[in-house]
Amino acid sequence: MKIQELRIGNLINQHGQITKVYHLDIGGKSFYIINDMPIHKETFRHRDTHELIYSPVPLTEEWLIKFGFQELNMFWRIPVEDGVFFEVGYITDDKNFQFESPLSMGDEINLEYVHQLQNLYYALTGKELVLGEA
Repeated sequence: MKIQELRIGNLINQHGQITKVYHLDIGGKSFYIINDMPIHKETFRHRDTHELIYSPVPLTEEWLIKFGFQELNMFWRIPVEDGVFFEVGYITDDKNFQFESPLSMGDEINLEYVHQLQNLYYALTGKELVLGEA
């Protein structure tokens, strides 16, 4: 995970605890988690042990359900507005999800992490993907 991938509201993993990004600076060199403690880019890893302090949250079916997605024929979808749905497909080979844009003529975007889903959803709908939406 790169700090440049994060947006305010993204969910990230802090030693097994899920937390939200609260603030990002303009240069993308630091961010704040929900408790307002400044976390700088270089502290993604512990200085002495090099252990990851912050890591991405793997995208699973459980997370899709938490966001309000419903499964339909190997696709997970959530309504965006009347009759319009945002859908991701499940890839059984490597347990990742894919988004295929109707405009992309078959190009697919692999989604491994919750923040990637949150960012893609926002980019395409202009709305935040929040827990318990449906």
